Amino acid sequence: MTSRDPATTEPAGWATSPPAKTATAGRGGRRLGAGALLGLVLVAGAAVRLWGIDFGLPHTQARPDETQVMDVALTHLRGVLWPEFFDYPRLYNYTLLAAFLAYYAVGWIAGTFSSLAAFVASWPVNWEPFFLINRSISATAGVLVIPVVYAMGRRLGEGGTGLVAALFMALAYGHVRDSHFGTTDTTLVLLCAACMLWLLRADPRRWGRSDVTAAVFAGLAAATKYNGVILLVPLGLSQLLYAWQQPARRFAALIGGRAVAMCASFAMAFAIGVPFILFDYPRFSRAMGDLSTVLNTGFTPGMRTNGWWYHLAVSLRHGLGLPLLACGLAGFVIVARRNWRTGLLLFSFTAAYFAVAGSFGLQFVRYALPIVPFLCVGAAVTITAVTRNVPNPRWRAALTAAAALAVVWPSAANVVAFDRVVARTDSRVLVAEWMARHAEPGAAILISGSRYGYPQFDRAFRAWRWDRDRLTFFEGRRRAEGQPDWIVLQESPLPSSTQPVVTELLETGYQLLTVIRAYDPAETGNLYDRQDAFFVPFAGFAGVRRPGPNFVIYKHPSARWLPGPGPDNLQ
Repeated sequence: MTSRDPATTEPAGWATSPPAKTATAGRGGRRLGAGALLGLVLVAGAAVRLWGIDFGLPHTQARPDETQVMDVALTHLRGVLWPEFFDYPRLYNYTLLAAFLAYYAVGWIAGTFSSLAAFVASWPVNWEPFFLINRSISATAGVLVIPVVYAMGRRLGEGGTGLVAALFMALAYGHVRDSHFGTTDTTLVLLCAACMLWLLRADPRRWGRSDVTAAVFAGLAAATKYNGVILLVPLGLSQLLYAWQQPARRFAALIGGRAVAMCASFAMAFAIGVPFILFDYPRFSRAMGDLSTVLNTGFTPGMRTNGWWYHLAVSLRHGLGLPLLACGLAGFVIVARRNWRTGLLLFSFTAAYFAVAGSFGLQFVRYALPIVPFLCVGAAVTITAVTRNVPNPRWRAALTAAAALAVVWPSAANVVAFDRVVARTDSRVLVAEWMARHAEPGAAILISGSRYGYPQFDRAFRAWRWDRDRLTFFEGRRRAEGQPDWIVLQESPLPSSTQPVVTELLETGYQLLTVIRAYDPAETGNLYDRQDAFFVPFAGFAGVRRPGPNFVIYKHPSARWLPGPGPDNLQ
C-alpha cells in the first residue's frame, strides 16, 4: 500500500492540495528530509536578519521610528500608565516592555542594576542594549513567519510547495530589510500570516478552534498596528462562505455562533492593544485625526505619486524582485482555479490591503510588507505547478530547486548587498568620532542639511542647528551668534539642502579638512525610499560604502585643531 503525500493528509478545510504525482518514499523519511531542509532555510533566514542588526549604533537616529517605539515602553517603566502617544496600538510596546524587564532581571541578578530606577537611568548613557533588544524582537518575528509560510504553502500546493515558499520568505529582501528595524512592521506581518493560515485550516462547513484562532490573530494584528483591521475582510468573507454552505439556514448561520465567537475573539484580542480607547478617548481621537492627515498628505506632499503604482513598481518590484513578484501573482490565479473559495479568501486580504495602502499619501515601502508572505506562497505554487508533470521524482525535485533558486536570486542578491552596507560603520558615527578627536571641547559646530542626517556629537560641543520656522541657526534654545568654529556640510540622497548663509560663511576663509563619503553621488541609479529617513538605498547599491550621508568638514582659521589617533582624512 503506497503512502500519500504528507501535504494531502491535512484535515479538509478551505485549502486543499492537488493529488501528489507520485509518492513512493516512506512518510517518516520524507518528513525528516523536509524538516532538515526547513531547518536550513530557517538558519539562513535568521542569519540574513541578524547580519548587521547593530547598524548605525551608537547613533540613535539611524532608524528614527525605533526611538518612538522604545519611548513608550520606557515611559511605562517610569511609572506613566498612559503615555501620550497613539500612533501605534500598545501590543508591540507591551512585548518590548516585557523584554526590557527580562533584561533588567538578568542585570539585577548579575549585579549590574541595583534597582529598576537605576535600570531606567542607564538608558541615556548605555542605550545600545535597548536598541538591540528591540531589533531582536523584530528579527525574531521575521524568522517566525517563515514556518507559517511553510505551513501555508503545504496547504495550498503539492509536495515541495511549503519548502519553496519558506525559501522565498527567508530571502524576501523587503522583509529581511525591515527585520533589522525595531518597529512594529514584521510583527504585523507575522500575525497577518498566522491569521490567514488558521483561516485556511478552518472547516468550511462547521466552525471550531481554527476559526476562533484566526480571529484572535486578526485582533492581535490590529493591536500591533491599526492596519491589521483589514483582516476583517477575509474574516467577513469566510463568514459569508460558511453561511452559503448551509442553504437550509443561511441567515441563521450568517449571524450565528461562528460570527459571535469570531467577533468576540477579535474584539478581546484587539482590546489588549488599545485600552486607551476606553480610558483616554479624547486624546486618542485627536491623535487619530492628526495621523489621518499625515497618512493622506504625506511628509513631502510634492513627492506624492500614485500609491498603487508606487507599491507595485517600487515596494514589491524591488522588495521581492521581478521574478518572485510575477510568480506570486500567477500563483493567485492557480490557487483560484484549483479552489475558487480558497483563492477568494487569499486574494481578499491581499487586494483589500493593497487598495488601502495605495490610497495613502504617505508612501513608505514598508507599507507593502503584509502582502509579502502571500506572494511568496503564490510564487511557490507557481513553481511546483510548472514542475509537477516531470515524471521522475528526482528530476522533478532538482528542477523545482533550480527554478526556485533562479526566481529568488534577485531578491537574495539585494539581501546580501543591503546587509554588507548596513554592517559597516555609519558615516554619522565617523563624523562624531572624528570631531571628538580633533575639535577641542566647547567648540561650536554648525551642521547643514536634513536634521535626520545630523551626527550626534559629544555634549562638550555646541551644535548649531537650523530652525526651519525661524530661518536661523540655534544653539540649544538660543539663537546662535558669531561664527562657528567648524562647519559640517551634509550631502544627502534624501531631500535636504544647505542654507545660503552656510555658503556665505564658507567664503570667509574656512579651511577644508576632510571628506567622509558614504555613497558616490555620481551613481544616480540607486533608488531610495525618499519619504523615509533611512540613508541606505532600497534598490541599487552601486557606489554605496556605508549608511548615512556624505560629509565635508571645514575649520575656521581661529579654531584649534587637535592631533588625535586614527585617520585624519577619511575620503
